[in-house]
Amino acid sequence: MNSGCAVVASQAIGSVPFLIKHGENGFIYKDDDINYLYNKVEILVKDADLRKKLGANAVQTIEELWSPKVTAQRLVEFCNGLLNEEIIRFKDGPCSKV
Repeated sequence: MNSGCAVVASQAIGSVPFLIKHGENGFIYKDDDINYLYNKVEILVKDADLRKKLGANAVQTIEELWSPKVTAQRLVEFCNGLLNEEIIRFKDGPCSKV
């Protein structure tokens, strides 16, 4: 995702539901549905605009939500919250319920 690739990933991979939004920054397929996987890869091979769009959205997801910088900032904020006896909650991304 960080390289701007359009991702097609199995739902069985642990991070997939948290990193990939189906149809927005990649495609998710059921682990046993090879025809669905084939279909999505074929679509990406044939549709350069969609491939570029999903790739650009994938980079944005990593840079704005899952980057090491964001992770470090959130960890510091979370730890500071604990020191002040409060729990800092994030909707998604690092240090979220996921």
